[in-house]
Amino acid sequence: MMEKLYKTCCRLCLHDGSTHQLLDILSVKGLKENISNIFNIEIDTRDCCTTNVCLNCFNETLSMEKQFQLYEEQKRIILANQLRLQENPSEATSELASSALASSVACIEGDAGGKKSVNVPERSRKAPKVAPYNLNSKKDQSMKTQRISIDPVD
Repeated sequence: MMEKLYKTCCRLCLHDGSTHQLLDILSVKGLKENISNIFNIEIDTRDCCTTNVCLNCFNETLSMEKQFQLYEEQKRIILANQLRLQENPSEATSELASSALASSVACIEGDAGGKKSVNVPERSRKAPKVAPYNLNSKKDQSMKTQRISIDPVD
C-alpha cells in the first residue's frame, strides 16, 4: 500500500524526500523548539502532519537560528550603549567614539607601494540635498568611502 505523501514529506517545504534526505524533527535535540521559535510551527507527535524535515530546511533552520542569536547579541549591546549614554552622556560618548575608531582602523589593507590604505567614511557638516544614493552606481559608490594613503610607522 502506498504511503500518504503528507506523512513522508518535509514539514517546512513539503518536498517529498525523493532527492533530499529527510530527518525526524523529534530526533534532533532542540530542532522542534527552533522551528517553533523561527517559523511559529508547533510540532506534535499526535498531529496528523509529518515530523520530517529535509536536509536543506534543516540547514536553513540552523542558519536562521544563528542569525537570531547574532541579532539578540547586537540588540543587547545597543541597549546597553543606549543606557550608558542616558546615564552619563559625556563619558559614554567618548568611550563609544574611541571604540568605533578602533574598529575603523582594523580595516587596514596592504598595498604594493609600501604604504597602507585605510577606508575612512567621508563626513560632511550638512546632509546633502540630493536624491538618495544609488549604491550600485559608480558615482555614488565613490561617495560611500574615501581612500587615503598613510605612511607606515617604523
